[in-house]
Amino acid sequence: VTALNDRALRMLGIAAPTEGRPFRDALAPYPALRARVEELIDRGREFPPFDMPVENGRTLRLEGGFLATEGDPRAGAVIQVADVTRLREMEEETRRSERLAALGTLAAGVAHEIRNPLSAIDINLQLLEESVTGKAQKERAARYFEVVKSEIHRLNGIIEGFIRFARPRPLERRRVRVEEVVDALLVLVRAECESKGIG
Repeated sequence: VTALNDRALRMLGIAAPTEGRPFRDALAPYPALRARVEELIDRGREFPPFDMPVENGRTLRLEGGFLATEGDPRAGAVIQVADVTRLREMEEETRRSERLAALGTLAAGVAHEIRNPLSAIDINLQLLEESVTGKAQKERAARYFEVVKSEIHRLNGIIEGFIRFARPRPLERRRVRVEEVVDALLVLVRAECESKGIG
């Protein structure tokens, strides 16, 4: 090693002096880099940029080539080191945003496909409810109709959630009455509770 600047020393975490040391010793903590430098020096193969993770979650991008002079196109070897940690993070954020956008588009399509048959179910349920005659039958069926309507309403809520996901809006917080939430839950589980003797 003939020279290693201070910035490269800090990025690679090398504290000891490197000038005059065999490169294999200086790069011993980084076998992947050492192997590429061996290819460069021993076999004359320049290596294109590659990313190497190092301590503290950082990522370095390294590239190796030859130092040319007028009389010697391979007077020495040069290794370029760049800290691309933030760049990699930005790239990952971009990929994550793209995945979320694609998922949002899928969610909107699924929501649309579900909403149509759900509307048909709701309409036919209303017709079925109107076709029930007799006070006793109406009273007996009313509870079951209420459960089905509640489930249709819940599915519509899920669909709305998908649509909101596909078209994000600011979070809206509002007060709700706890008893209303509990009542809605009881409508859903009442039949099962009664069948198991839970009052």
